[in-house]
Amino acid sequence: MDGHVNPLLMLRALVDAFVLSGGKLVTGQKVRSIAPSEGAYRLTADQMTVSAERVLIAAGNDSAEFAESLDLPLKLTPERGQIMVTERVAPLFPYASNGLRQHVTGTFQLGVTHEKVGRSVDVTSNGANYIAKRVMSIMPDLANLRVVRQWAGLRVLTPDGYPIVDRSRSYAGVHFIACHSGVTLVAFHAGPFAKWLAEGAPGNPYADFSGSRFDIGVAA
Repeated sequence: MDGHVNPLLMLRALVDAFVLSGGKLVTGQKVRSIAPSEGAYRLTADQMTVSAERVLIAAGNDSAEFAESLDLPLKLTPERGQIMVTERVAPLFPYASNGLRQHVTGTFQLGVTHEKVGRSVDVTSNGANYIAKRVMSIMPDLANLRVVRQWAGLRVLTPDGYPIVDRSRSYAGVHFIACHSGVTLVAFHAGPFAKWLAEGAPGNPYADFSGSRFDIGVAA
């Protein structure tokens, strides 16, 4: 059941914990550039500039915007997933499952699709039809519920589906991480990985997750 969480409530809890730990959260600012500057790095955003000795890029699919300028060994293959959400009803499905679950609010969340469509987050009738047919084959009675929302998002995926945990090839103070399930890996992100960064990121204990594994060599 530990994977059956409300993402909105979890996000609120993570933000509260971050602020209580001394973090400063700035929203509504898109970082336009990251560049070396006097032994540190200067981040230029829409309405502010920040300097830092070390930078961690964890911007999901948008991390690719910095791949060339910061020499990041980064390769991503975004994947669209669509879901549908029903009206609220009394609790009747107290199980954690993939593609069919009832939240504590009473809604059913139905899904999910796996689509290679670039960066599109449009919802489609084909997606809704696929989800509905799959769910009806499992719980036919859900056909009596009204669907109130349909939405889509992009998974942050690599070609092999495993995370990338790496640093810039040219700038020692720039690190990045890219993965699909940040919730599943939260113990790693908040534990060993955070500790490694806080200690100055010595060595490379996560070499198996280097982005360089996608470099294509030439066979002799």
